[in-house]
Amino acid sequence: MPEVSIILPVYNEENHLQKTLSALCTQTFRDFELLAVDDGSTDESRRILERFAAADARITVLAQHHGGVSRARNLALEAATGKWVWFVDSDDLPFLNFLEKALHEPQSNDADILMGSYLKMDLNGEITRIALPKYGLIDSETLPVCFMQAQYETGYFGYLWNKLLRREKILSVNAVFDESMTLAEDLQFLVQLYRANSRVLLTPHCAMQYAAHPLRREADHFKQLLLQKEIAHWVITEQKHTEFKPFFRKKLSAYTAFSVLYAPDIGLDPITKAKEIMKDEALCALLSEAELHGVFRCIVHCLKQQNLPALQLHLAAYRAAKHAKSILKGENTRALHSA
Repeated sequence: MPEVSIILPVYNEENHLQKTLSALCTQTFRDFELLAVDDGSTDESRRILERFAAADARITVLAQHHGGVSRARNLALEAATGKWVWFVDSDDLPFLNFLEKALHEPQSNDADILMGSYLKMDLNGEITRIALPKYGLIDSETLPVCFMQAQYETGYFGYLWNKLLRREKILSVNAVFDESMTLAEDLQFLVQLYRANSRVLLTPHCAMQYAAHPLRREADHFKQLLLQKEIAHWVITEQKHTEFKPFFRKKLSAYTAFSVLYAPDIGLDPITKAKEIMKDEALCALLSEAELHGVFRCIVHCLKQQNLPALQLHLAAYRAAKHAKSILKGENTRALHSA
């Protein structure tokens, strides 16, 4: 049994894949298996994977029809045999000594999750090192506070690739990726471990250079709402950190408004989504329109008041105004071209 199972989902990454594979194969820590999942690539990715697998017996190439990154990760998790799991994205650059340094930390045997720092390259190519101000072993009671202090500013606790996860812990809570999510599926997976009394070791060792991607507007905001509700339940109800209740009021209210307003963007009916939200009494009790503006404020107010007719009027007015603005913009553009 290898010490580490590295899981690498791949979909059409021929431009980055060779560099990522080279960095993984030349890790200073050698006792690992690399499970690479070709997610139905249509470029040269599969051939690159097979070439590396032929040269390195530690690499196993799995394949599936294009089903998304979460399905690929779940497939590889079923095949993994290592003591630790390291999820790596095929367009990022792992540091060559991360495994060695993290696993040789004196307290690593006492932890369920080992976390390192990382470099973030933004859309302009600027690189910033993301690290926490303190290191060491933290227990399940301290974890929510550390999470709240860092997650919503940096995303530190929501990324997979700066963490080594004890596979036994993953199996004990039956943690899996939600294959219907297209955004924050990594945070959804990790929260399952955080809520299971995981012991976390924070280390200064750099795991990855990560390339940021543009936000995906087509994400299901309702899925994000449910995830944030789960986090709020963990932090406020389970761990009794009620000081964060105002933060989650604002966060959940915003996601609720997004879920209704942008439902048509992903082919969903906003009124159906509103009815689903209104059935959740615990969620509605947390909603507040105080810090929202415009149509977002109206949506949350209507949901709290259980007033569907008013909500329909506000949404219709918003769509009409948006349509009129689009027509006016088109007319102005045509006028400029004809001048």
